[in-house]
Amino acid sequence: MKYVILIHQNRAARREFLSLPDEVRAEGMAGYLRLNDELHERGEWVAGEALAEDSASVVVSGSGGVPVRTDGPFAEAKELLAG
Repeated sequence: MKYVILIHQNRAARREFLSLPDEVRAEGMAGYLRLNDELHERGEWVAGEALAEDSASVVVSGSGGVPVRTDGPFAEAKELLAG
């Protein structure tokens, strides 16, 4: 079974993170890096990529073979990530 781990961040959350003391940010990043190391060691790591800034993202949806492009990155609340 495979899982996806998503880290949701927006501009306000980024500003808040950057306003934390250096040692608090370092502690949080150390935990994140430990998780990555553990996944690699167990052979469970598949891939990891950073996404573009939210200002560069779009949502593409459609029905009947017609794509609909809207500014993103957030889909409507009734939609969910499924894979």
